[in-house]
Amino acid sequence: MKDVDILVNNAALGERKQWLTVTTDEWRSIMMLNLEAPFVLSQVFVPPMVEKKWGRVINISSIYGLIVGDPSLYGGWVLISRPTSRASMG
Repeated sequence: MKDVDILVNNAALGERKQWLTVTTDEWRSIMMLNLEAPFVLSQVFVPPMVEKKWGRVINISSIYGLIVGDPSLYGGWVLISRPTSRASMG
């Protein structure tokens, strides 16, 4: 796995129903795929990239990441992306 130069996080899940009807299990599934998976994958693949001094992490989200409200309140991707970027800078 140390031969990976580019990690693309592109999987996502969302419930298409009113948020008051979303169950805790549905919420956890969404958070696991949308936030935890990219976090874990980055922890696995970024250290070898840093070691090689080359690599890229591309996090892709849908438009819903921008229209749900204030991104500073719902910035899960930001929480994942910024530390990954900083780690690559040394």
